[in-house]
Amino acid sequence: MKLVVKIFALLLLSQLVNAQDKKGDYKIWYKQPATTWNEALPLGNGRLAAMVFGKPAVEQLQLNEETIWTGKPHNNVVNEHSDVIKQLRKLLFEGKYAEAQALSGAKIVAPQNGMSYQPAGDLWVQFPGHERATNYYRDLNISNATTTVSYEVDGVKFTRTAITSLTDNIIALHFKASKPKALNFSVALNSVQKDKKISIENGVLALKAKPGTAEGLAPAIQFEALAKVNAKEGK
Repeated sequence: MKLVVKIFALLLLSQLVNAQDKKGDYKIWYKQPATTWNEALPLGNGRLAAMVFGKPAVEQLQLNEETIWTGKPHNNVVNEHSDVIKQLRKLLFEGKYAEAQALSGAKIVAPQNGMSYQPAGDLWVQFPGHERATNYYRDLNISNATTTVSYEVDGVKFTRTAITSLTDNIIALHFKASKPKALNFSVALNSVQKDKKISIENGVLALKAKPGTAEGLAPAIQFEALAKVNAKEGK
């Protein structure tokens, strides 16, 4: 049975080796899953992105989309700063660095600091019993922009491949097992955003959310992430 999870959105570390494999692909690979965000493997197509943790029992993909920001567009340029910058240049050329620092701290102040980029959410895939995984391996294939996770549980080999497709504009996961009917998992979506709603309809899991308010500016966008399972020779 082969399964594909597709995500639509509106939206290194111990034992690291960087080399070419026998096929000539450039890879970095590990013998253990990521334990922190910095150890997760990155995928992206320029708009959508994911950090893949590669945990056997509970896979986690942290999802991003380029337009998800707090607040709304605004201009925080202060016109009076141009005159201050001229004074700063003069002080710096005169070697009066302390005076320049003091002037900058007092005058170069914006009423707003700008908006913050936000994560879309997390895709969680839970595999019961896979805490017993052995012969673990994961990699980031730089040649074809995929991540792969493989391991064994009770003599069955499980493999996961993830890609962020540019042409289809989705994040896709491909799950397979060496034994028929061995794949059994559940899928969930969640987000750190407080204003969110999670629902399921016609086999599609949906996360709708808004980023937070920033510096008094209410969010101007809302986004939606969708997850769907396509089963081949399974249910």
